[in-house]
Amino acid sequence: MKDEITNVSDTQLNVVCMFDADEVAAERETVIGSLCREVTIPGFRRGKVPKNLVLSRFSDAVESRLHSVIVDKSLEFLNSKRNEVNIVAVTNVKRENVADGMVCTLEVDVIPEFELPDYWNIPIKPINVVVEEREIDDWIKNILRQHAKYTPVDREANSGDFVKLTYTAKFPGGRPVTDDVDIPDVYGMQTDTWEEAGGTNSHRIQAVSDGIVGVKAGDRKTIYQTFEKKFEIPGLAGQTISYDLEITEIRECIIPELTSDILQMIGAKSEGELRETVRSNIASQKTYQAKFDRRKDLVEKLSAMVHVNVPKSLVHEESASIINNFVNDQVARGVSYDDVETNSQEVFNSVRPFGTMRAKLSVALDKIAAKEKIEVLSYDIERMILQDAYEKRVNPDRYASEVVKDRSKLADVRRRALRGKVLDHLVAVLSKEKPENPVA
Repeated sequence: MKDEITNVSDTQLNVVCMFDADEVAAERETVIGSLCREVTIPGFRRGKVPKNLVLSRFSDAVESRLHSVIVDKSLEFLNSKRNEVNIVAVTNVKRENVADGMVCTLEVDVIPEFELPDYWNIPIKPINVVVEEREIDDWIKNILRQHAKYTPVDREANSGDFVKLTYTAKFPGGRPVTDDVDIPDVYGMQTDTWEEAGGTNSHRIQAVSDGIVGVKAGDRKTIYQTFEKKFEIPGLAGQTISYDLEITEIRECIIPELTSDILQMIGAKSEGELRETVRSNIASQKTYQAKFDRRKDLVEKLSAMVHVNVPKSLVHEESASIINNFVNDQVARGVSYDDVETNSQEVFNSVRPFGTMRAKLSVALDKIAAKEKIEVLSYDIERMILQDAYEKRVNPDRYASEVVKDRSKLADVRRRALRGKVLDHLVAVLSKEKPENPVA
């Protein structure tokens, strides 16, 4: 076999494998011999079918299998070059019969050589968690709220009261928001729902929460909500929506005192013990968020420092991953797959810049892993599988079994585990902390 490797660009190669007539003839004889042993024809014992009969009856199968063998040998040759070029994917395969043999052309995406940035001098945020007494008070108040009584009142709603209402939403011009199937129902219409007057914690339509302060049972009112231009639901982003409210009932939320009975119900011996438990919980949450923000900051800084052209197939893969997460999130919000599919191409095009950034980051992390001699252990793979199962809300054992049986899924888990381990290592060294996922 002769070969010819041509650089189409810094991210793409053409690999041409040329098999002469003698090589093709030898492979064809091997294929025919294999079929002679496999096929069953009446009047002949299995494995004793004459070659000429196989050729006459299974000529198409002979040629198809011969082409597959030639492609496999070409791919084997390509694999032998992995130490010389960083291969990402084979994007196209062409087979062609020529007068003196057969030619197989492989279009291959590769990652070009590039210099890693000085990642050991990336500034990283220190973690300094402070828990204020008012935060503990608010947390305990929320605990007490779980034991609150809600008493009907005949007066205007004060901040903190709960209001039973029905609302319908309209776009500018009067078109109902419910006409847009991509927008979850909570933004278009709700019947006999309860909202906290002046509440800020749970509802995304802040104008409704603010607008019901001062209303009475039987009132009708129209309020307006302007959604940010970067709002997560495209159909509402930048829009000013009108909400027609109809008030049914007002209830006062009466929060109890922190008595010994309530302390006993929540498993605390004293108010002091409860405050220390709450302080610890808040500190843990803040620490987790600070670590998440610090890691995100490191990713953004490292991505900005990496300068390398990445092949289209890698950008497509990362963009598809972002889209998959987006689709799962939309479906979890109640949007159907068909509705999401309608805008899939527009969404895909919008995420390509993020896909390019993630592709560059992935390439850099892989190269750092090789330079720092960071490897994935079985523990790392198990950890990633458990994390995936938790996020997908599926049985961990069943999911692990599926991953192990699927080479592509297992390879994806391994890649993500390695890149996560590299980031953990960088954070640990840069912050001089003990890594959560040690390299060795």
